[in-house]
Amino acid sequence: MDASSASLATKAFSIATGVVILGGVGVVWTLKLVWGIHDTSELVQHIRDTISSAPGSALRNPPTSETHEL
Repeated sequence: MDASSASLATKAFSIATGVVILGGVGVVWTLKLVWGIHDTSELVQHIRDTISSAPGSALRNPPTSETHEL
């Protein structure tokens, strides 16, 4: 691999990484706006409730704040 190929590969990797990061931030921000959530813990709880209420969900007993300490 010569210098120009390495440079192009680095640029491509940087652009792809940036697109993935911006896409993830965009999805989280959109969900927070649509669902009216103001806190990250509210977002996590809402997603957890949505997944656990789905038919055939394997997530039946999510940890509660009383049993889960950091």
